[in-house]
Amino acid sequence: MTTLYDLLGALPNDDAEEIRVAFRKAVKGVHPDVNPGDPEAAAKFRQIIRAHDILSDSEQRAAYDHLLTLAREEQEQESKLAVVAKVHKVASGVMALTVASAAAVGGYLLFMHMSAASVAPLKPIVVTTDRIKGGFGLGKPAETAALAPEAASSTDSSSAVSVPTMASAPPEQLPLPVEKVDDVYASDEERASCAQPQAGSSCSNAEVTGAVPAQAPGNDAKFYHERAMASYHKGDLMAAMGDLNQAIQIDPRLKQAYIDRGIVFYRLHKFDRAFADAAAAKRIEKADRAVMDAMAKKQPLRPLKLDPPHVTRVSQRHTNGVAD
Repeated sequence: MTTLYDLLGALPNDDAEEIRVAFRKAVKGVHPDVNPGDPEAAAKFRQIIRAHDILSDSEQRAAYDHLLTLAREEQEQESKLAVVAKVHKVASGVMALTVASAAAVGGYLLFMHMSAASVAPLKPIVVTTDRIKGGFGLGKPAETAALAPEAASSTDSSSAVSVPTMASAPPEQLPLPVEKVDDVYASDEERASCAQPQAGSSCSNAEVTGAVPAQAPGNDAKFYHERAMASYHKGDLMAAMGDLNQAIQIDPRLKQAYIDRGIVFYRLHKFDRAFADAAAAKRIEKADRAVMDAMAKKQPLRPLKLDPPHVTRVSQRHTNGVAD
């Protein structure tokens, strides 16, 4: 900022005599007669004359000094505000970067937590079904069939009445054909009838003792299921899927195989197949619970998903076994 003192070449604390001396020197330096080739000499000469008039008057000089002080204070304030604004801008940028980083980290942690939570509910299902299977499993048809003749013999009259009821009841939806269910329950009842041998019985020792051959379908299905779990823990999902398919093909009533295959489908992002296996396992569990309730109430066991003609044939087989 150029001041009147700068035009005269004087200092703000100079007295009137020093101001006159500075004025004379400045006039001699910029006079148009001395500098005829300078087009701005006349303008500078008039500025110096005007500055001398103001500074030579004590009142005008005091007012000018006051205004000059205010202008310098305002300039200093503006410089301070500029520094503060710059610091504020930098601090705001740092804070915004910090908040964005925290939000990114929080979002990542939340995503990982949700991903783990979406897979975690499947693990308690496996543990729960293992406990149920330990107490009462679908792989023990001999025990189930052994209790069926007792209930049938104790309630012969009620079994005859229960046939129409079973015919009107909707069949259980299980993922296996009716013929296979009928064959499985027929073989279970034959082994159960041989569990208590009578005179003239043609049952073999293996059937009487309830021994299972070494290559029974249940054992093969369990073998494939265990091998599938080993492959699953190693991370080989496709091998686990193949073994689980083989286990379900051998033993369609193996509920644990459906549950584990649903987990593998879920890991492969095939959610429709996973939900279908979970529904199948739930239906098997529901049927399992119905069998347990029937045993607790000592009621006749009802084979799963059997048409009325098949039920009648099973009831006749029960009656023939009791008569023999």
